[in-house]
Amino acid sequence: MTDDYTEKSVNAFKRGFNKLKKAGDLLTYAPVDDMSDEGRSMHRHVSGRVRVLHAAVAGGCTELRLLTKKRSAFLPENVARK
Repeated sequence: MTDDYTEKSVNAFKRGFNKLKKAGDLLTYAPVDDMSDEGRSMHRHVSGRVRVLHAAVAGGCTELRLLTKKRSAFLPENVARK
């Protein structure tokens, strides 16, 4: 059904968030002390970007969760205007 596309896209977004979390966990528990200077530098740069991206996607997941609720406060019909 065509209404399922939105729900499927939200689920795909959440799966991407979980994969990003796994990537962050790999970087968090990596043996940095055993890395070469070049590897340590790359690890530092990549892990910083992964943290920023993870925070942005977490905010997006929260927003999508709120928007997909039936009585979302963000829907135009639920906004009280005077």
